[in-house]
Amino acid sequence: ITEQQLPEALSLLRQAYTDSNQRADIGLELANLYLQMHRIDEAEILLNSMPLAEQNVLYHQLKAQITLQHSAENTPEVKALEQTLTLTPEDLALKIQLAVQFQHEHQTRKALELLIAVMRTDKQFNNGEAKKIMLDIFKSLGTSDPLVTEFQRQLFALLY
Repeated sequence: ITEQQLPEALSLLRQAYTDSNQRADIGLELANLYLQMHRIDEAEILLNSMPLAEQNVLYHQLKAQITLQHSAENTPEVKALEQTLTLTPEDLALKIQLAVQFQHEHQTRKALELLIAVMRTDKQFNNGEAKKIMLDIFKSLGTSDPLVTEFQRQLFALLY
């Protein structure tokens, strides 16, 4: 599968997983695809829902990949921004900066959570920068992505 085909493959595999009443073999392939797309959080959520009887060799390989990703995911830049944010948790510009860094590191859920937090505090902060970044992330993920659906609902609830 090429990089351009990943979103379509994700949509098809997610639909197959749903249609099959969440068959474990399809779920494992879906988790594997999430990992290929650097969507660690979604892969982890899916694997954590696997029944013990379905935890085969592929399951353990994918869990190991997630563990390695988690240990490597926070660069010094992210760590520094997170540390500064703990000292000044009300700094909206810093939250946006950290969200952009999270997105760069393929931690999309964390990025969107920070951006929605900024929106809850001040919808128009810095000319609506958080909203603009969220919309760019939505475009990059595609309309059928569950993260887009989840965070679009939150965004619309804030705006309307």
